Amino acid sequence: MINGAFGAGKTTAANELLPFVPNNMIFDPEEIGYMLRKLVTVEDRLVHERTDDFQDMELWRVLTVKTAAELKSTYNKHLIVPMTIYKRQNFDYIYDGFKRIDKNVFHFCLSATAETLYRRITKRGDSRSLRLLVVYFNFISASGPIIRHGIGLWDACMSSALC
Repeated sequence: MINGAFGAGKTTAANELLPFVPNNMIFDPEEIGYMLRKLVTVEDRLVHERTDDFQDMELWRVLTVKTAAELKSTYNKHLIVPMTIYKRQNFDYIYDGFKRIDKNVFHFCLSATAETLYRRITKRGDSRSLRLLVVYFNFISASGPIIRHGIGLWDACMSSALC
């Protein structure tokens, strides 16, 4: 798992790891989120899922773990998983689910200054990620320190709440 804020470099890091991790594949759970957004209309979602963030959909975290299990079972490859997870409930569910699939799960967190994140996302022209980055910073600022699996919050502007 490669965690971190939008624009921290997760996808770039995942691609850079490919030559160094034998028998691997990248699994990006955002693809599941994009699919769910198309399949499940806002009107059909549960009340608490009616947000702009597909990670608020319970089915997203369930399908993320199930898809990882199927990929591992079918293709027997090491999964490199870049994703921003800043809500503890989602992190715990996915991390624990991945541990059931393979006891050798490694969680890394990339960090960058708020200025760097803003610059990278602005350069992409990704207004949705920019809006989510603001939500992300507001969420982790309100959450305070979260420590799980030896991972703590060092600075709300520097890292993911679950890093």
